[in-house]
Amino acid sequence: MDVRVDEITGVRFLHGPHPFPSFPGRAILPVQFLDPDGETVLHCYVHDLYDGQRMRSEKLQAWRALRERYGDRDESRVDRGTLLAARP
Repeated sequence: MDVRVDEITGVRFLHGPHPFPSFPGRAILPVQFLDPDGETVLHCYVHDLYDGQRMRSEKLQAWRALRERYGDRDESRVDRGTLLAARP
């Protein structure tokens, strides 16, 4: 895999239901890094999100803090890791 930082022009924060039916009632917190076409070129998930049946609050807070760093929006534009102004 080869992903250059200067090719990443957006970041997307998702919070949704776990895609596998074997984890009912659980959520996932992925972060997607986007190319100029809005396609995901790299993604990651918050690891070890649950402690038994409860979501770890510190994990959710860390995801929220990162999202806030990038404009507290579901999707933001970036240039070499720097937040750009929101599109009108």
